[in-house]
Order: sequence, then structure tokens, then C-alpha cells
Amino acid sequence: MKKRLAYLALMVLLLVQLVGCAGSAEESAAITDIRQLDGQTIGVMTGSTFDQHTDTYINDAKKEYYTTYADMALAVEQGKIAAFLMDEPMARVLCAQNPGVTYLKDYLTEDGYAFAFPKTEKGALLRDQMNEFLAQIQADGTMEEIESIWFGTDESVQVVEDWTGLPATNGTLEFAAKASSAPFAYVKDGKTVGYDVDIVVRFCKAYGYGLNLHNVELTSFIAGIEAGKYDLGAAGFTVTEERAERVYFSEPDYSGGIVVVVADTGAGEARFETLADFEGTTLGAVTGAYQDQLAKETIPGISIQYYDDVASQLLALQNGYIDGALNDLPLSQLAVARQPELAIFPETIAPDSYGLGLPKDSPLTDQVSAIIERYRADGTLDALTAKWMGADESVKTIDVGEYDAPNGTLRYVHDPSMEPMSYVGEGGESLGYEVELVTLIAKELGMELEITQGSFASLIPMLMSGRADIISGSISITEERKESIDFAAPHYTGGVVMVVRAEDLGISTQTEEQGFWAGLADSFRKTFVEENRWQMILSGLGVTVVISLCAALIGSALGFGLCLVRRGRNRVASLLAAAFIRLVQGIPTLVLLMVLYYIVFASTRLSGVVIAILAFSINFGVYVSEMIRTGIDAVDSGQWEAAAALGFGRAKTFTKVIAPQAARHILPVYKGELISMVKMTSVVGYIAVEDLTKATDLIRSRTFEAFFPLIVTAVIYFLLAWALTSLLRLVELRIDPKRRPRVLKGVEGEKLSAATPDPVSAARAEGETVISVAHLKKVYPNATPLQDVNTEICQGDVISIIGPSGTGKSTLLRCLNRLEEPTAGEIQVLGQTLTGTGPRELSAIRRRMGMVFQSFHLFPHLTVMENIMLAPVELLGLSRQDAYRRGLELLQSVGLAEKALNYPDELSGGQKQRVAIARTLAMNPDIVLFDEPTSALDPTMVGEVLSVIRNLASQGLTMLIVTHEMKFARDVSTRVFYMDQGVIYEEGAPEQVFEHPLTDRCRAFVHRLKTFHAEIRSREFDFLGTASDIDAFARKHLLGADQSLKFQQIFEELCVSVILPTLPAESGWRLSFDAACREDASQCEAVIRWEGAAFDPLTQGEALSVKLALSKTKDSRWTCEEGVNTVTILF
Repeated sequence: MKKRLAYLALMVLLLVQLVGCAGSAEESAAITDIRQLDGQTIGVMTGSTFDQHTDTYINDAKKEYYTTYADMALAVEQGKIAAFLMDEPMARVLCAQNPGVTYLKDYLTEDGYAFAFPKTEKGALLRDQMNEFLAQIQADGTMEEIESIWFGTDESVQVVEDWTGLPATNGTLEFAAKASSAPFAYVKDGKTVGYDVDIVVRFCKAYGYGLNLHNVELTSFIAGIEAGKYDLGAAGFTVTEERAERVYFSEPDYSGGIVVVVADTGAGEARFETLADFEGTTLGAVTGAYQDQLAKETIPGISIQYYDDVASQLLALQNGYIDGALNDLPLSQLAVARQPELAIFPETIAPDSYGLGLPKDSPLTDQVSAIIERYRADGTLDALTAKWMGADESVKTIDVGEYDAPNGTLRYVHDPSMEPMSYVGEGGESLGYEVELVTLIAKELGMELEITQGSFASLIPMLMSGRADIISGSISITEERKESIDFAAPHYTGGVVMVVRAEDLGISTQTEEQGFWAGLADSFRKTFVEENRWQMILSGLGVTVVISLCAALIGSALGFGLCLVRRGRNRVASLLAAAFIRLVQGIPTLVLLMVLYYIVFASTRLSGVVIAILAFSINFGVYVSEMIRTGIDAVDSGQWEAAAALGFGRAKTFTKVIAPQAARHILPVYKGELISMVKMTSVVGYIAVEDLTKATDLIRSRTFEAFFPLIVTAVIYFLLAWALTSLLRLVELRIDPKRRPRVLKGVEGEKLSAATPDPVSAARAEGETVISVAHLKKVYPNATPLQDVNTEICQGDVISIIGPSGTGKSTLLRCLNRLEEPTAGEIQVLGQTLTGTGPRELSAIRRRMGMVFQSFHLFPHLTVMENIMLAPVELLGLSRQDAYRRGLELLQSVGLAEKALNYPDELSGGQKQRVAIARTLAMNPDIVLFDEPTSALDPTMVGEVLSVIRNLASQGLTMLIVTHEMKFARDVSTRVFYMDQGVIYEEGAPEQVFEHPLTDRCRAFVHRLKTFHAEIRSREFDFLGTASDIDAFARKHLLGADQSLKFQQIFEELCVSVILPTLPAESGWRLSFDAACREDASQCEAVIRWEGAAFDPLTQGEALSVKLALSKTKDSRWTCEEGVNTVTILF
């Protein structure tokens, strides 16, 4: 923990140093003319038309794109961009709030800003009502009052009337606005306020509408209105022909233009004197705006960088990433007012008009336009301009009073970073020129206003997708936009201006130097204390946590379900699930989120939070599905078979055996994917969800401070990731068997006597048939291990099955308990037909017919005692105490009572097999199948297991044993099956099969079992290994202790010690040793052959070795014919 906190502190310290370093960069020349920006880096708001304006008015500009004007202002201050274009109203506010930037006073364009409406019948109606309302407030001076509030500097008056209680006599309007478009729409005290918001609230109050406000990114603004998700939209939304093709626009509620925001250096020679000076520079533009197009038309040779909001655009300008920020005049004025190091380039790029966007062919468009025209005539628009672009903050509120809203809801989405047009107030309410305008329009329309905030880039998509009825965000009215949406009549005419660093205009920005800690404290105060902005962070954090937790829970459940379908037996469903997983994996999360929001659920009223939960649940679920599938596949398939052989069904096998083991493979990957998903939720702001990241973006759009909002976001995500990682680490530790206390729950320790356990089951009469096999056949694609097996096995039989490898011995056992499905034939076990039996009946039979595997298949996540207790407790219903008592008895009988609390990987091979036998016997079976129980064991451990099986045989347990231990088979078996060519070729008593086989194949097999061969070709031969092989051969094939010793002596004393030293040192020779025994094992013969000079080892060899080799032998002789020496010994 301390180490993590130290790393975090180091990261913060480094970032503080970087901020300090940025401030020490060399001052650049002041920009006084747009021509100074040629070839410079210009910030562009992502999704805005400033991209084209930058190309138009600035030659060879390099563009960098930002999402907020605050970021672009900061970029200008830091020298990262030279300037950016923005609308003059917003430039005015931005520069007022950012002393480090200013704007060039000449407009690049003269624009009108209007409310946007869907091109629907309702949209046209709202447009007409808005136009009527705007004309009315223009005529009666209300517009002038609103403008003075939101374009002034007195933030105390910049308040929008609470619209939540507006009577929805005419329905509720969904209002889309970009809450980073101060003064049109922005967030203040956690509430969206601004010029446009104020107008919309007043409108709703006047026309009897309720209001829901949506904070929408510019890139999705038009789409949301066009799709009908919003009834109107605003936030300094410039009316363009292109936009008007997609939505209706009201008459402009504010007129301005695009200006150039540049850094306000406060001194020095102006770098930019005319717009031509911007040629070759990089300008910043807001994504979805159109200032970039105007700039390209005005300034040749510029490049554009796009940003999501004005704050990001201005931050890039301050940091020097762009040379100018293209924005509308109101936003630029606000930015310059707040950041003295920025300034507005005096030459306007182009006149500009803002309009409210509405869906194409919206019936509200004409109504909104009529209201705006009326407001223009009666002075309402002028009042709005004075209110929202004035210095008196106390009047910047929106209060249109109570009104009936019989005409439904007007869904309004605005960009909250477009202050003074639309921004977020102290309580999180939407404020600004355009917000108030839309509010007034909603009132006029008799519609309840529903306000949502979104990025500028999302405004049009939200309108087009039907999530907004009207949008705003200092949206310039362009022909291109008119293709997608309709615009109400322009509500503000200004211009596109360029915000640049004040120093690039030769303007001094020197102020009393603030100490580092004082500056840090001031930044902290602006970010958290002013307007109680900490509440926005807490609210955003709550949204992030809700989305993350819900997506984690739902996604995990979905992933488990998808995994079950993929592993299921329905091939069609499995293929569909696999296709769905591949599809979702191939779609970027953000794209999936926007597809669900703007297309799939465009016509629904589902909130952005719900859709975000759904999108992240789907994305997380498909990855969880693959994790679970991989984790299950990582568990050895023998675990499924061992559980099935005990009588578990598939469901219990999964929950009790497979899942605990798979979880250890799944959790590490799951942990990483969960953290990735939580961090990825930071993109939900694209669909107007105010999560943690969006909240800090809104704060930056108001304060133009980058340090604390970004650091706090990073720290909170770090702490979330750390908390989740720690929680899952605890789960990992809990499921790790080695870290759990080795205590058996629900049992009390007992002292057991040395008595043997209860005898094995003998419920059936001795000699009664317990297994009957008729014409059993098993066919694989490339082999047929069972051709035609027929036999009957009686109670108490101990049957050893022998034969060459690959002749179907193990396959027969696996068919007997249906681990392999027979191709044909019939099997009856304990009086029940096994072939064709259903899963439930099959499990019941398996509980009475145990199986011991050659690979043990103990459950590694359970202790020895838990392995033995599991099946009796789960399947037989024994109490844990009774199962524990039985388990101790069995462990004592196999000599492993002291290993009760050990895990399988702590045992030797022989001990594991003895535990496997005890686990099988715990079910008290009538029959036990042993599949080569000693084949996987070291020779030294074979005896341990065989001793246990001998003891079971003596108790009369019915057993079938596949084995290659011939002496064991002969000693223990009541009958022996010899299998060859897929049939039981011969069966009988052990004496008959081993000593007097009736068939040639069986006779040949038994004979081969008693033949040993070794060949020595160099002195590097593995003599110790061969001696071990001789010992194993003797034990396995019925030889007594004396015969085994004699084999070893002849090989070691005669072959190795006497003959080998006489052979040449170089290679090229061969010395062979062969041994064979008669069928009755009464006599054995050893033959030694080698090429070379004649040498009789029996008479010429070293006396002691020859004596040891020949002792207790019956006959020995040496011959040499044609250069081949042969020694034959009988014993």
C-alpha cells in the first residue's frame, strides 16, 4: 500500500514539475493579425466548422483538434497552438475568463446563432414557436437583458430559472445543448446555464412546455436532433446551409461571428497582424463546428487540429500546440476575459450566425423561428445578449416561472462548454444565452423542457437519431449542416474569430507574479470550491461507479450464459454465440456505444446511463465468455470423467469440481479485463452521460484549468482500479487451496482403532450375474477397438484383463460405465440395461460401479479427505461427520491416514492411486473397475497399490482389472480375460491362461511376456537401467526371487564383467543378451552373443565372476561358429 501511494505521489510531483516547466517556456511574439498565423499550429474544436474556416483564412496552418475551448485556450497559453477560431460571443467570455488569451477583434465571418429542431412536424412547430418567441423578446427588450446577463462579467446574475418544475401543459421538450459553450450553454455550480439555456427555459415557460436538458457533444448534436432524440438544441449553434439540410433552425437568437483566439502575451512585437499571417499555422477547431471550413476559405495553407470542446481547444492554444483557436465571437470573448494570456485576433475570419438546430422537416422549426423573430423585434435577444455576455454574474440565471406545458416535452441538448451561450452553472444547471432562449421558446410552445448536455460533436447525431428535438451550442448555420438538420432563425449574429495567445498580438499579460503554492491553491479553489464544483465530481463518480458495477455484474452473467451456449450440444446456437462474440470483439467499444445510442435505441426513451450499462455489459460479457471457456478448457478432461465415474451429473460436476479449478485460471485475466472496462467507461460522455470524465471536462470548460481536473480524474480512476484489484486479490487468495486453513468444516476429529473398515458391499448373492455384455462394439473413425465382446461377470469375480496394447482393454471398461458410448451391443449392470439409459439413471448406476483410473484424476483443489468425502456427502446424502468417519477408516486401510489434510500434489504416485481407490470405495460400490492402476507408477510404488487391491479381492469385491502385472493377475484373479482383435479371445482360470493357454494367440502372448532382450553397442550403455528392466521383467512375468537374481548375475558378472572388456575400445561391435522362460516358469534360458575372436568366458573368464554367474545353473555351454561367439545357460 505504501509503495503504491509513493508511486502516486511521484506521479503527481512529476506532473506538477511539467506544469511548472510549461510555464517557463520562452515567450513568443504577440499575434495582432491573422496573417501572423500562417504556417502556425491552430486549434480546432472537434466537429465544428472552424476546421474549414482555419483552412480558409490561415495559410499553411497546422491544425490540432480539441474537444473543449478551455483546452484550446490552455494550449494557446502554453504555446502548443498559435490560435484557434471560435464564435465571437464565446470568445468574449472565454478571453474574459482566461487572461492568457485574447481574440482578434475583426470577424472572420458574421454568423447568426440559432436553435436547431428536428425536421419533423413537431420540430417545425417548435421552430415557429421559437421564432415567434425570439421576435417577442427582441421587441420587448428581454433579449437585450438576457444578452447583458450572459455576455457580461457578473457571474452572480448568470442564473437560469429552475426548469424542473415547469408545467408541461404542452408536453416536455428534450433540449440538447453543449455545456462547454459558454456563454451559450455551460455548467455552473453543477447546473447547465447560459444564454441559450436561459432563452429555452423562458421559451418553455411562455409556451407551456416542460424541459429536459441534455448535455451533448458537438459531434452527436445534429445526429441526435435529426433522429428525433431531442426536440431542440442550442449552445451557440451556428446556422449553416449544410446543417439546415438536416435540421430546422430558428431565427438567430444571437448574431456574432468567428474570431481568432490567440495568446495574450501582454507585451512584445505582434506575431500576427492580419489573417494572412496565419498562413501555414495550425489552428484549433471544435469537432462538429464549421469554423474550420470558414478559416480554410479565409486563410490559405493552414492545418486544423480538432478538439471536443472549447476548453480543450484553448488549453492546446495556451500550451502552444496550435497557433490559434477558431471559435465564435461570444465564446472567444468569454475565453479571453477569463484567460488574460489569450486574446481575440482583431480581424474577424467570417461573419457568423448561430441557430438552434432541429430535426429535418420538424414542425417546430417555423414556430421557433417565429418566436426568435419576435424576440429580435421586441428586444428579447438584445436583452439575452446583454445578460449573458455582460459582466454582472448575478443576473445570469434562468427563471421563466411556472407555466403549463400541454404540448409535450421539448428535448433540448446543448454543449455545456460554450459559455456564454450554453454552460453548466453552480448547481449543475444549464445556463447561457442559448439555454435561456430555448427555455423561453419551450414556454412559448407550451412544452416541458428536458435539458441534456452533450459534446458539440454529439449534438447533430443526437438530433438526427431522435434523441433531441432541439440543439444548441453556438452552432453556426451552414449550408452543409442544413443538409442534415433544420435551423430556426438565427438568434445571434456574430462572427468566427481566432483566439490566439495575447503575446502573439504584442499584448502584455504580465500580472503580479503568483507563487507556486498560491497558484496551486487558486487552481484548487477554482476547480473544487467555486460553485461547489466538487459536487459535480462526486456526482460524476457516482455515475461511473453505477455504470461500472452494473456492467460488471450483468456482463459476468452474460459471459457465463454465452459460454454455456458455446459449450452446449446445440451446434446452431453455439455457432450463433461464437459469431456474436466475434462481432462484438471486432467493434470498438465507443462505436458500439454510439450505435446502441444513436441507432438501435434511438427511438426509445432509454437514458444514456442505461444504454451505457448495456453497451459495456455486452462488450465485457463477450470477453468474460472467452475467459470462462478458456478457464474450463484448462481443467484436465479427466476431472470430468472422474466426477462422472463417481456418479455426479454434469451440473454438479461443474459446480463442485470444474468451476473451483477453472476460477484459478479465470480470475487473473478477469481482473485485468474488469479494470480495463472501468477505465473505458470514461467515453460515455459521447452519449451525453455526465460521468467522472465528463464532469471534469465541464469544470475545465468553466475554469480553463487543466491541472487539478485531469489529476483528480487520474487519481480517482487509479483508486477505483486499486480497490477492484485488491478485492479480486482477496477472492484469488480465498479460492487458492494452499492458502486456505487446512480444517474440515462440519466435522469433529475422532480417534480410530486399528480395526479394518466396514466390508465392501455384498448386497447381491455370491455367483449372481452383475454384468452382462452382448455383442458389444465400439468404432472410432480410424479404429475399431471392440469388435464383438460377449461375457458375463458374477458377484465376487476378480477378473484381470490382459492382452497386447491397443486391443480394447481400457475401451471395454470405459464402455461398461458409459464414459465411452458403445457403437452397438447391449450392457446390463446390476440388473439394469446401461445402453440407452438417461443421464439420471446412468449416474445412479455409476454410484454402484466405481472406477479407478491409471492417471488418478484426484481433484487438486480438495484435500485427500475432501476428495473422499465429496461424493458420499453430495450424492449419498451422508452427514459430513459420517463421511469423515468412513474416510478415515478407508485412509487407514490404505495406510494414508496421516495424509488426510494433504493436497494431491503433495503425494507420491503410489499414494495418489491409493487415495483414488479409497475415494472410489467411499461410495460403497458393488463393482470396481481398475484401468491399468499401476501403469503410471514408478516400479518401486507398484507394490503399494497392488497390496491394496489384493486386500479388496480378499473381501470378495467384484473387480475388473486391466493390467500388465502378470504375477499379480495370476495371484489375485478368479478369472482372466485375454483380449485380442477387439474380442475376448480366451478366458479362464489364471492357471489355465498362463500355463496352458488354449489358443495360439494367447500362447504367443504369454511366451512374449517371458522374453527379454538387451543389446550393447558401446561402453556408454545404460547398464543400471538395464538391470532395473531385468528386475521389472522378472516381477511382472511370474519369476521367483531366485530366478530374478540369476538373471541379474548372468548379465552383470558374465556379460558385463567378463565378455565386455575383451571387445575393442572403438565402436562397431554388438553384444546381445536374451532371456526366455518356459510357459510353466520352471526353467529359463539365457543366451549371450557377440562377434569377434574366439573367447570362451566359461573357462577363460575371471574365476569369481564366472562362479557367481554359473552357480545354481542346470547347464552352460560356449560355441563359436563363423566368428560368432554364443554362450547358453539354463537355470
